Amino acid sequence: MTREIKALPIGISIFSNNRERNYLYIDKTHILQNLIMQGECYFLARPRRFGKSLTISTLEAMFAGKSDLFRDLKAEPWVQKQSQNPAPVITLDLSGIRIYHSADERNTSLSKELLDIAHEYDINLEEEKYASDYLIQLLAKLSKINQVVLLIDEYDAPIINNLHEKIKQNRIEKSYVIFIVLLNQKENIYVLYLLLGYLNLQKQVYFLL
Repeated sequence: MTREIKALPIGISIFSNNRERNYLYIDKTHILQNLIMQGECYFLARPRRFGKSLTISTLEAMFAGKSDLFRDLKAEPWVQKQSQNPAPVITLDLSGIRIYHSADERNTSLSKELLDIAHEYDINLEEEKYASDYLIQLLAKLSKINQVVLLIDEYDAPIINNLHEKIKQNRIEKSYVIFIVLLNQKENIYVLYLLLGYLNLQKQVYFLL
């Protein structure tokens, strides 16, 4: 009997694509389940190509209760239970947001991302001047549905892209304030708040802590 050899998921960072296309998948979903059960706020710094974006995508699917994607995986029972009461998820990938240019461009980019997420949940947000206010407003409205999952991927992309641009670095510092402030507002709002990046948070944005 010939054993099936699955293709390696090279460059695949979307969990559903991995599972639906039957790529090789090493099941570590039980580790993510333990992470969910044991805490609320996490910061994880890992090297590039270490599975950070796949981790974010997997957590999205877990909290959305997409049990079909977890068939025969260790977290399947947890996800099946979660499917009865899915949690709203806000995912921001800062590598794709023009956060590191002008203040107006940064604000517009983040605002659009948050308005798109609100639209996915059929939520109307009142017009705001700043993206941070949209985020706070979105969190408040989603928390009425269920506790919110807030996932920030590639938080340090703007820093890495502007390591030698002091002026832009100063602008970036201001952009991070809202994400750090939200850590202090986790009670009764977050079931999970996860920051993922490459650089060490304490060394790079210590001025915000």
